[in-house]
Amino acid sequence: MGASIRPVSLCVQWRAEGDEFLYGGSYWAPFDRALGRVIPGWDTTRLLAEDDERLLNILMKKRISGIGFSPVAEAYRNFGPVGVPLVMFLVGFILGRIDRRPPTRHGMALGGLMFFPLLYQVRNAFVPLPAQFIVGCAIALLIIAIAQASHFKRRKQGKGQPDSQEPPREQPAPQLT
Repeated sequence: MGASIRPVSLCVQWRAEGDEFLYGGSYWAPFDRALGRVIPGWDTTRLLAEDDERLLNILMKKRISGIGFSPVAEAYRNFGPVGVPLVMFLVGFILGRIDRRPPTRHGMALGGLMFFPLLYQVRNAFVPLPAQFIVGCAIALLIIAIAQASHFKRRKQGKGQPDSQEPPREQPAPQLT
């Protein structure tokens, strides 16, 4: 637990020493950096990743060491004490919305792909989350499309069962005595 509190205490200390709040800069940075790579002229003053202190993992590595980070510390670094409950409310709201989705196979797969980055963020900065969401959802959607195409092909060939019928139930294995 102390490793999660240390980034918070450091952000509070740095603020007391004169660091300014980022006002959402660390949350915007991954999008800004990605758009700068694909849209010509997006930002001509873009820093190298190792110099961009909006990336809070870089800031920690430069100032202390690679100790990880914390969503609480990131919320504080961006918006101060008011930002912490607001960001935590937003994370809780998103998790609640994911959890309330109907338990379909596709919904559960996509929900799991969204839960993992949020769990991973417990000890890291926000920076990798957008890419993890995008890549994870792209892979899941590709797998779903392949599975649906395969199912459609089998049904067209008459090998699949119509949706209205239940699949045959497996017989229990015989008991060995």
